Amino acid sequence: KVKELIGDIGKHLTDEKLYKKEDIAEVLNLQPTDSFVKFLNSILSKFKNRKNHNKLLQQFYGKTNAYWEEYFHPCKAQKIVFLMLIHLPERLVAFLEDSQDKSSPKKKDHVSLSSEESGPLYLAGYIICSLYQKSKNCQQCNSARNKEIQALMLCMRVDTEHNLYIASISRGGLWSPHPWIVIIAEACELTFRNSTNEEMITHLPAETMVNEVLSSASVNGLWDNIVENCDIQISKEWKSLCLENFIKLYIRVRCFSFAKDIVQKTLKKKALRKELKK
Repeated sequence: KVKELIGDIGKHLTDEKLYKKEDIAEVLNLQPTDSFVKFLNSILSKFKNRKNHNKLLQQFYGKTNAYWEEYFHPCKAQKIVFLMLIHLPERLVAFLEDSQDKSSPKKKDHVSLSSEESGPLYLAGYIICSLYQKSKNCQQCNSARNKEIQALMLCMRVDTEHNLYIASISRGGLWSPHPWIVIIAEACELTFRNSTNEEMITHLPAETMVNEVLSSASVNGLWDNIVENCDIQISKEWKSLCLENFIKLYIRVRCFSFAKDIVQKTLKKKALRKELKK
């Protein structure tokens, strides 16, 4: 079953067309060890009858970050292992939900992201670049606080050549974001879409959206991994503030874009009515 999940992830990565074929091939060749299968079985057994899967995600990210070499020996490429692992939790949760009471009333369908969408990817790179530049260009750029911010933003940047989409549109100024921060951006995007998935929108609850993303166990688990893999130690205060600032900026940009789109559509309708009256 684990190999089937890895194969499904490989197909998903292929459909996204964001990663090199060589990297996807390595993902498909990953061989989970018995200890990894045992670990998955243990958390699936532990959480199979629970509605809230936040703790499952916390345990998953904590364990896989610490023992990835043991779980996928003899693979030594952390990038390849983590590229697969960041897509596995949602499939585990889906498996648990399918195995739970199927007679329960269906919830309202939530929106989803298609594999071809590149908005969260592009915006994630834009935000970490903006936060880095803001810290780098301020008067106190060499302070301990700003050094932490700069190091944290830089650790979320990967070589542009590793991302086919960014490489195809960049002229040298775009940042290619690490897959972990892209997943966080996708969580922001889904929260935004679910909050605006109504026929009549009277307001944009930006603060509510931010708090919802901040309370996500998967988002916090990924952020913990990002901070732990930073070149310098990040203080608890700036660890929290940087995540909050990333999410706030993402939601703010999307709210502005959404409102601008509504205004433009309204103006076009008015212009069309005027034209028809002539």
